[in-house]
Amino acid sequence: MKATGTWISLLDPRGKKEDKPLIHLSKEAKASLEEDKMDEIKTNILEVSSVGERVQDESIRVGSMVIVDPRIPFAVVHDKDENAYLMIQENQVMMVE
Repeated sequence: MKATGTWISLLDPRGKKEDKPLIHLSKEAKASLEEDKMDEIKTNILEVSSVGERVQDESIRVGSMVIVDPRIPFAVVHDKDENAYLMIQENQVMMVE
């Protein structure tokens, strides 16, 4: 999965998505569950897996570790192999290690 624009994808430290549920939930219920799971992420130091072509900070690149502003929510996306990625905007990166 490749980030585009000013987006940056980070490896989700929680690992792969759990098995698909037998009950299909509404979009609102899924969003609520995803918000609840956000508390499971215990750190704001994460590895960059992809960088959009419009990200201006050249120090943000694949494999670098970034410190993300913990006050701002981010999106969780899953690829076809059920690997999870956290999507943020460039302005959410506070520091690059």
